Amino acid sequence: MDIVMKFQLLGLVTKNLFFVIFGDHTRAFNIATNDFCVADNVKVLEPKIFNIKSILFIITIWQKGIPNLGYARHWSIAKNIQIKLPITANGEIDFDFMENFIKAIQKLIIKDLVIWSQKKIEATKQVVEF
Repeated sequence: MDIVMKFQLLGLVTKNLFFVIFGDHTRAFNIATNDFCVADNVKVLEPKIFNIKSILFIITIWQKGIPNLGYARHWSIAKNIQIKLPITANGEIDFDFMENFIKAIQKLIIKDLVIWSQKKIEATKQVVEF
């Protein structure tokens, strides 16, 4: 039984296919797309945006604004952080820009990973030939 079905059975109907998890002590954000359980020092956030790439963009900016207070709790600061998001010519939040930006970053990472892998393969071939 998936998490959405469990929420529906409990009367906590949700449209989201994922949740954002915030570690109060660690300032870390994670996106949960499967069943999960959490401890005391975690906030489970239900996004109003259903695009994971836009969420990745937003939480990356959000996380940068949360100061490191060591092992202290950070939610009291995090929940009040104001961030600037890209906007369209109409003044609306530009979700397309955010999604395309994250896609571009992912392509760059894949490209770098391919180059790194090819170098490792070449280095291994040179060692094996000796």
